[in-house]
Amino acid sequence: METLIAVLGTLAGTAFGAIATFVTQRASFARESTERLRETRRVQYVEFMARSHDVFLAIRALAAAGRQRGFATEGERLDMRGVPAAEGQKALEELRLVCDDEVAARAADLWLHLRKEHIPRGAKHNHVDFNEWSTRYWALRRELINTCRAEAGMQSLDWEKASVAGREPGKADQSSTLTDGDDR
Repeated sequence: METLIAVLGTLAGTAFGAIATFVTQRASFARESTERLRETRRVQYVEFMARSHDVFLAIRALAAAGRQRGFATEGERLDMRGVPAAEGQKALEELRLVCDDEVAARAADLWLHLRKEHIPRGAKHNHVDFNEWSTRYWALRRELINTCRAEAGMQSLDWEKASVAGREPGKADQSSTLTDGDDR
């Protein structure tokens, strides 16, 4: 009888140890998996932001070249053939694979603005039109950043403090007007 109790005790201890190890490893795997997904999302957020900004900068450079030629008064179409859209599209698709619906929607809004609005589609425009388009780009970018932060469990940024445009280091943004040359 004592032998049976010892064997049952050993088996119970082994079973308990195996179950405890399984539960611990499963919890650890779940934490690691969640953290890997968060890191993947952060990488994809930054990649899409960088590639979309490349497109914005290319469009801005085309518009600046046009302004130097004097189209501000007569209107001119932008030649969009040199705009690097393929990497941006790839970054958008990669982002869509790992983010939630709200982030995907905000990313799509930004991408559509960069690719389908009147300025990037080559419509005739002037400096005022370009500035309105540029200001909308920055607003969409901020919306996307705040949505990414929300998905990551963080609060929206206070853009008065976080903006780069028109401010000195350590001071809140005092300007209410933003221009197409600002890196916000």
